Amino acid sequence: MKLSLVGRGPGWERAIADEEEGRAIWCVSTVFRELRSVDVQPTRVFQLHERSLFEPWLFEEQNRVVLMKADPEFDCAKVLPAEKLLSIFGGHFGSSFAWMFALALIEGFTDISIHGIHLAQQSEYGSQRDTFHWFVGVAQSKGIKVNIDEDSGVFIANQAYEFKGVYNGKN
Repeated sequence: MKLSLVGRGPGWERAIADEEEGRAIWCVSTVFRELRSVDVQPTRVFQLHERSLFEPWLFEEQNRVVLMKADPEFDCAKVLPAEKLLSIFGGHFGSSFAWMFALALIEGFTDISIHGIHLAQQSEYGSQRDTFHWFVGVAQSKGIKVNIDEDSGVFIANQAYEFKGVYNGKN
C-alpha cells in the first residue's frame, strides 16, 4: 500500500504524479485547496487544531476530514485514534505530520512519500522536526520505504557523513 503525506511547503505539487501512480493522498487542510486546483483528490484531510482554525470549506468535505476529537457539526468526519496511537508510540507527536505518519504505520502502508513537508524554519515548525524524524526511523526499522524529496528541509543533512578514504574511493 502506497501513501503520500503532503504539506503546504514547496514540493506539494509532486502529489499530482503520486495520485496518477495510485497512491493514497493525505494532506493537511492548508494545502487541500491547492491540491484540488490541480485535480488531486486527497483521500484524507487532517485538521487536528482547535475549532477556531477550521476553514469553512471543511464542512463540505467532511467525509475526507480527520479531526482530533469528535465534533457534532462534523458527523461524517473521522476521528484520529489518538489514544491508540499514544499507547503504541508514546508521546512522540510534535506535529500534525507525526500523527499522520503514525496512523499510516498502524494502517499498514509500506511505501510512504513525503511532499511539501519541510519543518525547517526555526519557528514553530523547526521544533516539530524531531518527532517527525522519529517516525521516519520507526518506519524504516519496520522495512517501510520512506521517500523524501531531495529538496525537502526535513533532513537538512540528508547525506552520509564522509570519512576520508571510506566513501567514493577518496584517500
